[in-house]
Amino acid sequence: MPEKLIANPTILAVFSVDEDRASLTNILARSAWRIVFTEIFEETKGALLRSTVGAVISDSRFSDGYCWQDLLREMQQMEAPPPLIVVDRLGRRAPLGGGAESRCL
Repeated sequence: MPEKLIANPTILAVFSVDEDRASLTNILARSAWRIVFTEIFEETKGALLRSTVGAVISDSRFSDGYCWQDLLREMQQMEAPPPLIVVDRLGRRAPLGGGAESRCL
């Protein structure tokens, strides 16, 4: 079966670490992909409402205490959600706030 091509070459990237942002920018520098960066959950929700994106790449935990599961639940409300790719820095565990530990595994 042929692969489905992504029509919109825009990636929504949810990263708060500058090093991660720079790495993704370098990886995609010679591609047709355009990257829109966000850091926190509300900003990410807004970007999903305002823009059509071909894919979302997200850190597993956001700096405001939300996590990828919260983002997945939000995206499941969309009519045609883009693919969600979740990444984590090996060995890094950022402190969580707002009781997020109970909903983010």
